[in-house]
Amino acid sequence: MLADLHFLQPAWLLLIPPLLFAWFWRLGGMLNWPALLPPARLRFPPLANMTTSQQRLPKPSYAKRAGGFFVAGLIVAVIGLAQPAVNTTTAADTAKAEPVDLILLVGTAVTMNLRDYIANGERVSRMTMLKQLLADFVNHYAGRRIALVVLGDPPALWLPLTQDKGVVLDAISRLRTALGGRLSDTGGALKMIAEAFSGNDEKVVVLITDAGLQLGSLSPEDGAKLVKAKGMTLHTIAVGSADPAAAEDTTTGLLYEPVNLQLMQQLATIGGGRMYHALDTEHMQQALQEIETLHRHPAAPATTHQLVQPLYPWAIGTAIFLFLASMLLSRQPATLPGSEK
Repeated sequence: MLADLHFLQPAWLLLIPPLLFAWFWRLGGMLNWPALLPPARLRFPPLANMTTSQQRLPKPSYAKRAGGFFVAGLIVAVIGLAQPAVNTTTAADTAKAEPVDLILLVGTAVTMNLRDYIANGERVSRMTMLKQLLADFVNHYAGRRIALVVLGDPPALWLPLTQDKGVVLDAISRLRTALGGRLSDTGGALKMIAEAFSGNDEKVVVLITDAGLQLGSLSPEDGAKLVKAKGMTLHTIAVGSADPAAAEDTTTGLLYEPVNLQLMQQLATIGGGRMYHALDTEHMQQALQEIETLHRHPAAPATTHQLVQPLYPWAIGTAIFLFLASMLLSRQPATLPGSEK
């Protein structure tokens, strides 16, 4: 235990030599040590007629002992201020790799209402599948922040970057087809992201759409170039089937439009990212997980912290005891002639 003993504030120990010097100087009669409390006195009128030579002061041994306890208390208090401590155990702090900020650009065009996915033996729409998988992804997301942008005409910032998963889940649950209009302005949405989310922090844009019914003055390719110029990475996840035979047999009043894989691949290439085709729910989930894994920062090296047990409470308690003993000894009453045997 003594081998592990150390002081967290050792500079306080420099006060100990001056205290010892003052104590030895006082023993030599060159210094009058201040009394902690005034000496005890008794008021008794007949004593006024007695000469001072008949009275006796406290025994010198009491004064020496009181001064010794006082100096010892000061030294122990200084040791307490130096914060003595002993090493106990060590704790390792391993920082996990952390993904960068994700900006989800979700398509809400009317074509997202097409039902070309099969879940549990039933057809589900592209939007229904998208919302379910995004909610599951957010629940297991271990990164910093997520933002949500609606890919419509015009595009809209649905949710700024936030760490609150509850807010993100609520925003996802309120997504609807045609929320931002029946068509999509992909170029305008990418331009808005490049302007709204510029900064020094690395950001990743994930475009999730079927790339159908495009409209806008800026082409999607030019929008991807703007995002890349801002230092962001653009990944694309194509939602829906590329096979016209996957269309639903029933008449829904909406012409079937396969996903535009060529456009999605071009945007990913320009944005420096990857293109994923969500053929089913499993592919969609794997794409989101892979994107998160690709952009994790390297894990910081593990750091070890030494845990210590402080001992200064014992020193402070001992100092208080020594001060009390010094006060009691300094208040020894005077003795009268004949009272000492």
